Amino acid sequence: MLVRRVVLLSLFILSLISISFFGGMLSHLFYYAVLLIPVVCLAYLLYVWLRFGIHQRIRTRNIIAGEPVPYHLILSNQGRVAFTAVAVRLHSDYSFVADVPDKKTFTMLPGDRIVIDTRLTCKYRGEYAIGVEKLIITDFLGIFRVSYRMPSHIEAIVKPRINRLETLEEMPELVTFLQSHLRELDNEPDFVVRDYIPGDSLKKIHWKSTAKSRTLKVRNETGTIKQRIILMADLGRSTRKMSVYLPLENQILEQVIALAYYFVRQNIPSEFLFSTDRHESRMIGGIHQFNLLYEELAALHFRENIDFSDLLEYAAQSGLLAPASVIFMVVQKLDDGFFAAVTRLCQSGKVVLVYAISDADISAYTRQGSDRLRIVGIKP
Repeated sequence: MLVRRVVLLSLFILSLISISFFGGMLSHLFYYAVLLIPVVCLAYLLYVWLRFGIHQRIRTRNIIAGEPVPYHLILSNQGRVAFTAVAVRLHSDYSFVADVPDKKTFTMLPGDRIVIDTRLTCKYRGEYAIGVEKLIITDFLGIFRVSYRMPSHIEAIVKPRINRLETLEEMPELVTFLQSHLRELDNEPDFVVRDYIPGDSLKKIHWKSTAKSRTLKVRNETGTIKQRIILMADLGRSTRKMSVYLPLENQILEQVIALAYYFVRQNIPSEFLFSTDRHESRMIGGIHQFNLLYEELAALHFRENIDFSDLLEYAAQSGLLAPASVIFMVVQKLDDGFFAAVTRLCQSGKVVLVYAISDADISAYTRQGSDRLRIVGIKP
């Protein structure tokens, strides 16, 4: 395009020289012909802009991050001249359209329609525009190029993924903590008697039932472990730049949801603590409560005035952490003040596992982990 503009400028200069030094009808015709080229090209661009049709839609509004949904795109030439170069630019930062490369150029004859049925994948949870962002039109000589944004676009409301963790092996950092510490919690046995089996401890013999039935009976402990787990998350927003906060917030919510879902699948009651306009908590004792929490998190807005240290201090002072044996935290940053607070929790007998969703180097803190403190770094 630059070369063609240089050629046009050179022709214009030659036409001026011809008029100045030679004059005559041919010189003036050459001058006006060169002068009309950009006018005709710009008029062509205006015509294409007026007569180019585009229609796009998604087949469902129920969009989950990372899961493709049907996407329908129609491009049409509603004019009477050929469209030599119309490029489609997509919203590619937060979504991906299969089989339609960004800035793909189409050439269309009069009456042509291009129908594209493909799939669109949203990368992150949140609310943002998807599909075609703008059109780029080039004239038939390749001298001028005009781009304009779509007058209307598709606004996606994307929910976070639910990562189903079927086994502990999918979360290796939890193996030691859940297996070694949850078994240390209290045990509530229901004393149901059964027949004595050789090898049973004599301490388990239930003498009253034995005397009544005249056969040895032992107590069968069928109680469940009282597992006390608290899950906390930093739902603050530290920047207004969407390209920065979208991946971060998406990773935080996916981590929280994955943990909560795992606890539900393992029949481990948990409590989720977080802050929005105020400090809040949600009990997660079953799949119904998890579904309610998921819908709430999917629609939740991170706020700029939230400080996770305030939530941690409130939870400690109000006694919310007192019954907890294991505490999971999903945070955005680590500093000395936070590490000191977490260390005090461990010294009080708590087991703490921290997920730090950050690009920063946290090796100085991960090296200070202990039997009761584990810090795991995750890139957003």
